Amino acid sequence: MNSSAVTRRSCLTCLLAAAALGALLLFGPPVASEDSPLTDEDVVRLFVSGSSTEELIALIGGSAVDFDLSADMLEELRLAGLPEQVIHAMVERQTAQRAAERASDDPAGEDAVTGSPRLRVLINSGKKAHKDGEPATLRMLDAIEPQTVEALELGPQTRQFTGLALFLTCRTADHVPDHWRSRSPLGRDFRAARRHRMLLFVPDATLVPAGKFREQMSKLALLPGERENLPDLGVLELEIPRSMEVELHPGVAHDLTLGIAVQAGGRYYVTVSDDLDSVVVEETGAEIEAEITPGRGLRTTSPRVRFVPR
Repeated sequence: MNSSAVTRRSCLTCLLAAAALGALLLFGPPVASEDSPLTDEDVVRLFVSGSSTEELIALIGGSAVDFDLSADMLEELRLAGLPEQVIHAMVERQTAQRAAERASDDPAGEDAVTGSPRLRVLINSGKKAHKDGEPATLRMLDAIEPQTVEALELGPQTRQFTGLALFLTCRTADHVPDHWRSRSPLGRDFRAARRHRMLLFVPDATLVPAGKFREQMSKLALLPGERENLPDLGVLELEIPRSMEVELHPGVAHDLTLGIAVQAGGRYYVTVSDDLDSVVVEETGAEIEAEITPGRGLRTTSPRVRFVPR
């Protein structure tokens, strides 16, 4: 652990101790300014001084941030009593900020293919439409089961998913940028993410109460105590798009991967994916087909992804 992380954690611990002693006046309002990004300590100061969840989420969404979202720090924030909605907002804001920073670092560099032909990935085009005409939706319980903690090599204190995403990547060796891990939301997944260039990342999941899906939950093998705490559990929902479009250099082979990723402890992990190699886009563009099946359960093992053979 680097010294700055230790210092930050020590500061947060001191804040919590001060709050417990009723000494918040020693700290006053958050120290972030227009020129200073919002930190974990700033959020905790606001929380213990009485700011509402809605106020904190609005502040986080409109601020530059510099959060420590390591597994240990997330545990500290939860011990501080910070609402999960606020922690989720912190994770989402930092993820979005880093993605914007990556894009601005090289807006017309080696990854730029603006004006190139478009590859269209048709999703579930061969399946019958949903009974109410709405697109299919991925759903996943936000509580992490023990086998998934082990499979994803998460820390023992990481027990909740905070995000759900679809992604499309290119694995062709000479298309992968230098320092690719810093350019991809999947770059911190050292278990399942292979070298790639991120083509499309769709992280717009929403969190809804698990009680809404009580019928599905009743068929699920829940963790000890989960059924009793059903109203406190959440379900992440992500609409499956009817198609995905990206621009690719024409006339060369692209090795593609389509998959689903989950977010835990401030990073995304690949849970299920499928590969389609040697996809060539002509000047007029190209279409390929894929199927994304939500599955019948709410666990990470339920969804299925596959490219339809050409």
